[in-house]
Amino acid sequence: LGMNQLLSKSRLNSEQQQYVEAIAESGQHLLHIINDLLDYSKIEAGQLALEQRPFSLQDWADDLVMMFSHQAHQKKVLFLLDVDPKLGNGRVGDALRLKQIAMNLLSNAFKFTDQGHVTLRLKPGHEPDRLLLTVEDSGAGIPAEQLDDIFNPFTQADSSVTRKYGGTGLGLGIVKQLCELMSGFVSISSVVGEGTQINCVVKLALDSEMAENTSKGQKVLLVSDDVQTQQLLAQQLLWVGAQLAINGDHEAILVAKLDPDKAELKEWILQEESERPMHWLLMNGSDAVPDDVPEHRVRSFPIKCQDLKAWFVGAASATAASKPVAVPNTKRRILVLEDHPSNQAVLCTGLEQMGHEVALFGHAHDALQQLEQGQVFDALLVDYHLPEMDGVAFIRKAREWLPDASFVIISADVSDQFYSLCQQHQIDDVMAKPLDLELLSQWLNESY
Repeated sequence: LGMNQLLSKSRLNSEQQQYVEAIAESGQHLLHIINDLLDYSKIEAGQLALEQRPFSLQDWADDLVMMFSHQAHQKKVLFLLDVDPKLGNGRVGDALRLKQIAMNLLSNAFKFTDQGHVTLRLKPGHEPDRLLLTVEDSGAGIPAEQLDDIFNPFTQADSSVTRKYGGTGLGLGIVKQLCELMSGFVSISSVVGEGTQINCVVKLALDSEMAENTSKGQKVLLVSDDVQTQQLLAQQLLWVGAQLAINGDHEAILVAKLDPDKAELKEWILQEESERPMHWLLMNGSDAVPDDVPEHRVRSFPIKCQDLKAWFVGAASATAASKPVAVPNTKRRILVLEDHPSNQAVLCTGLEQMGHEVALFGHAHDALQQLEQGQVFDALLVDYHLPEMDGVAFIRKAREWLPDASFVIISADVSDQFYSLCQQHQIDDVMAKPLDLELLSQWLNESY
């Protein structure tokens, strides 16, 4: 699949491009089927153990925003994050399995939605240790007579779904079983032609040790032509610790979804920009931003909590106007440690096509020797299964010379035990083989 991604970026005629796209689509369907079968077999065998570890709901939500934003933009479907500000941030539980629930629901929502919106909604449950996770879409909908069976394994709404979209019909069954493992439940409502809403209630203890952000961020004035966009952004700003400006008493401005033809608005923006920092959210590819707005004050919608905090909350907000936080397509120096020739070719060629400088090593000791001699890298992509030492052991040693670099483990092993091992050693991210070069490019752009 990695080689196929490289092939898709080469010079192809229209017929060849169709073949490449067919290979990619079939390969992704096959991967999804394999992963569903593996997960379902673990659950059925009682071999799936849930972790109980503290995690940040805001970071968890950011991961999902990062994963599905590209798909939303491709389909021209609005991806909305609807968060209750009273939710809090720190929880204790299995963040990976909670993410799997949300990913399965969001994948289905985007699959069956060709226009309108997909919404990820997070709210407190009726008890303090309960979380209500909802995914709502404006897609095709499901007939009422099929709703009772939709969570059964190997079940899809009808046979035409399998022919058109593929899959095993296990995704919602896995969601149901994971919710029940997390002492919760799942429910569904749907109207044909209007869309579907799936609600999941799970048990996640509050993390008493993760201090909530008690410091007040900047007073932010939201400027938008769209009431819904303004409301959702207001809730997200409050969730991360910013304040909403009242009666013009604002310290910063956030602009989203404006009519560019309003002359009086343009004049007001130019005046305000000279007095207070102004930040822009791009709702779609046609949105226009004034030429003199620096790149670090522009983001795409939906925006990550991390970016809002960098702009408006705490010490970061004081320097956000002068410090770039994530400039896309910036050239970076990347160390690749991989012993398999095919994987080496995919990684090196893909990264070089992205504009990065790559140093390739097939042996851990050779890479460590270069670090000892003072070689510096922004990020290190490390295969876990190496002939001399495993990837985690290499990263532990490499951190002695590169404490500020980003480290990514690459492995075909995506088990809970492996993710737990990487979390214990504070590895920045785990990427599964076969590696998706689009996701890697997005990660590199978002992680700086």
